[in-house]
Amino acid sequence: MEVLEKHFPEMHERLSALRISDPEEFQRRIRRLRPFVLRILQADPETRELLIEDHKIQMQIDEKLKAFHAGGSTDAAGMQNELRPLLDKQFDLRMEKHRRLIADIEKRLQSQKTALDKRLAAKSKLIDSRLQELTRERSDEMRWPEP
Repeated sequence: MEVLEKHFPEMHERLSALRISDPEEFQRRIRRLRPFVLRILQADPETRELLIEDHKIQMQIDEKLKAFHAGGSTDAAGMQNELRPLLDKQFDLRMEKHRRLIADIEKRLQSQKTALDKRLAAKSKLIDSRLQELTRERSDEMRWPEP
């Protein structure tokens, strides 16, 4: 709830009221929000800000669409004009999240390639070490336990 209180105060207020008025519905909504909140908490600071901003934009889109459909408006062109800048910004945010994800994957891949190259270069030493480990005489206390 702290993340919601800090970054989504209106949602936090609605959920706080719901906690009192309808505890079961409150629990359902919290369960639905939990994966999103966990993603925010586990993300690095830059990605966290992207996730928060993306969600805020989605909430604005949802509010506009709800008002549009509830009001029975037929001005689809006007609604499209209101939604376009939000969707444009949301698209850019999501592409930045993808760029960050790809950069992270590339970094981890490079790390794995480096580790592989080191192991390949040390192949003979690694095999010798493993052979010694497997064939070394040990006292009874130091033997691998029998099943």
